[in-house]
Amino acid sequence: MPDGVVDALADADRIGVPGEVRAAARRVCNWGRWGSEDELGTLNHISPASVARAGTLIRQGKMFSLSVPLDSYGPQGAGPVLEVV
Repeated sequence: MPDGVVDALADADRIGVPGEVRAAARRVCNWGRWGSEDELGTLNHISPASVARAGTLIRQGKMFSLSVPLDSYGPQGAGPVLEVV
């Protein structure tokens, strides 16, 4: 198991995460699944065949963004960041 996972599990023990939650996390953990040099992670599941299958699900030509704003109104805060100068 990669060091980062071991560290996270140690933190879970330290803060009292219930055993069944830690066990579930171990079962679904993908760290190291594709080797230590992998940078894609679960994107490895996306193959040309899976993209072609997904294309068969299209019913309308509508497009919409799934992006998340990373500005001061984004997920990291509930409003603008105040800067004190």
